[in-house]
Amino acid sequence: MKQKVVWCVSKYALPPRLGAQGRLFFLSDEFEKRGFKSYVITSSTNHLTKEMPRQVEKVHVHKVGLTDAVFLRGIHIDSSVSLQRVLSWLVFEWRLLNLILFRNKRIERPDVIIVSSLSLVTVLNGYLARRVYKCRFFFEVRDIWPLSAISVTGFSKRNPLIVLMRMVEKFGYRNADVVTSPIPNLKEHISESIKKPFKFVYIPQGFDPAFMSRQELLLPEFKQKYIPEGKFIVGYIGNIVLAYNLDMMIECARRLEPLQPDIHFLVLGDGTFKAALIEKAKDLHNITFIPRIPKSEVQDFLSYCDVVTNFFLAENAFRFGISPQKLVDYMYASKPVLMSFSGYKSIVEDSNCGLTVPADNVEAFNRALLQLKQLPPQELKAMGERGKEFLLTRLAWSTLANQYINLF
Repeated sequence: MKQKVVWCVSKYALPPRLGAQGRLFFLSDEFEKRGFKSYVITSSTNHLTKEMPRQVEKVHVHKVGLTDAVFLRGIHIDSSVSLQRVLSWLVFEWRLLNLILFRNKRIERPDVIIVSSLSLVTVLNGYLARRVYKCRFFFEVRDIWPLSAISVTGFSKRNPLIVLMRMVEKFGYRNADVVTSPIPNLKEHISESIKKPFKFVYIPQGFDPAFMSRQELLLPEFKQKYIPEGKFIVGYIGNIVLAYNLDMMIECARRLEPLQPDIHFLVLGDGTFKAALIEKAKDLHNITFIPRIPKSEVQDFLSYCDVVTNFFLAENAFRFGISPQKLVDYMYASKPVLMSFSGYKSIVEDSNCGLTVPADNVEAFNRALLQLKQLPPQELKAMGERGKEFLLTRLAWSTLANQYINLF
């Protein structure tokens, strides 16, 4: 029997060691273990990391884990919110179009193509590949564009780019053989978007036990510089971007400082708005901003946190759910999660590993934080351990890959 070939395509897929966008690489490795030939096709440039090597060839193929990674040469992006980012989408799509029409001899023709947004425009190339190769076409929705863009940036629904993206989104829903997503209630959004029948499967964010176990310790000088002793530490990890309401975190810290001086916020990560956030917090002594560290050191960092957190905007898009990778990192670290969020229930509620308060409500967040701080240590520990148990029993990539394979 001929070995089935899978193309996993996303402009923003990253090798796992470089950050949170490793979903396709983990799934691809699992496909390889089960006898498929799998490729991850992505861009050589990514605004989420500065560690991607400069690429000369238009198409470069090399092994990442068990997977043949196909890097299409892109243009450098400085900001997540810019015309430069839109241009980078077009460059990626042009390279991908050429790959589909004039296939590189090192890349076998696909039986299945999984297009994982963003970029949403890749849906069009995914459909073209389906027609050219007579393969099955899966549309994986990681972020509900353009709805998220409207909510976060305030763009009008009548903005020509938004109108175009909405047309592409609906086209994907209508023409995919299967729509998948780590967003649990996306089915409702699709039903609101198109009238024809569709097949939807929820495939959540996952984790790789082997990858997570290969952790490294923080350097002693790092701990001495950034991690305060004798404090109740509230940790945040991830990108500092518009999608998260980190201004609220500053306000929470500001109100707590005179009342609870032993509470300290640690913010680990980089992003477009980090400098502005640091400026807003320059008069505070209970919050520390930490540069990005290797993914392999994140679990050691989280071990020093008493509570971990995330702050979401009050976005209409969140009524369909959320799927941030940081929640998986938090739960693997067995840490209780305190989240500011209004929307469809998350894995924090499903696993009972923390508390969720309404978005934009500083008073509710600080009350909940004090509630967690006052819990006996064994209760706080048990809360965090429920999250890890949920992760271990339900969210390994090997389990999630089987969901995909059953659809192939």
